[in-house]
Amino acid sequence: MQEPDQEQEAQEAPATSSGTRLQAARALAGRVWQEGSGQLRRLGLGVFLVVLPAALLAYPAYLVAQKLWVYQSAQVVQATLEHIEIRTLENDQDRSSWFEARKHIDAVFYFKDAAGQSLAVHSDYSWPAPGLKRKLESQYQSGEDFSLYLLPDRSIVIDVDVAVSRFLRLTLLMGMVLVAMLTSALVWKRLLHQMPDCLPAFPRAFANSVLTAQAVALGVAALFSWVNTLSPMLIPDSWYLGAYWGVVALLTLCLRLLVFTPPAVAPPVPEEQADTARPGRPGGGRE
Repeated sequence: MQEPDQEQEAQEAPATSSGTRLQAARALAGRVWQEGSGQLRRLGLGVFLVVLPAALLAYPAYLVAQKLWVYQSAQVVQATLEHIEIRTLENDQDRSSWFEARKHIDAVFYFKDAAGQSLAVHSDYSWPAPGLKRKLESQYQSGEDFSLYLLPDRSIVIDVDVAVSRFLRLTLLMGMVLVAMLTSALVWKRLLHQMPDCLPAFPRAFANSVLTAQAVALGVAALFSWVNTLSPMLIPDSWYLGAYWGVVALLTLCLRLLVFTPPAVAPPVPEEQADTARPGRPGGGRE
């Protein structure tokens, strides 16, 4: 009577073991899928935090940086200033817009290069501009040597104007970088509030240090941009970027160590010492 029962148990044992293995395989596949989908979701959100600010500011940054690339590819020619001619031109009333003045001042700078070729540089100024000729003659003296930039579109720009334009455009680009990082930080905090399991914790102290350092460096750069309009100085782009991000790195380190530091956590007081320190208890300091 026991032999059929043993045979039945022997047949049920492989079926049970195969069912257990199938369930374990399904559970493992479910865990792998869940972990993989979670990693892909985190990766997608991380890419979104980078791509969104870049997409919003890509075209404005391109418009600002386009002139910098043109200056890099320009041909530099040394020339001597001969004289300056100032003319008041009147725009066509039919072609002028509502926000455009009917008159403007055209200042023409006449140069002569080493080969004896005459070069003319045109600069437009708003009308009226009292004392413009006196200001230009005090800033640009006849017989002084200048570096002229021959752009691919056959226009000519004086090195003084190039210096002002490059400094201002680089400062605008650094401002766009600050706006992009601030946008990324705000989106990160918002997504972290809605999906806390898909993003790492927001580094509040580090983010505050970086953003504050960039804001201070940008303010200093804006001040130097204004000073550069009064006394133009041609600075290479690599020098500007190195000095700017060097200041940002130094300020970030100082702010992180000295300002945006987490408060010190007091060590836990043992319960026996807390009881003895209370007034009205034996040994509490009150008789």
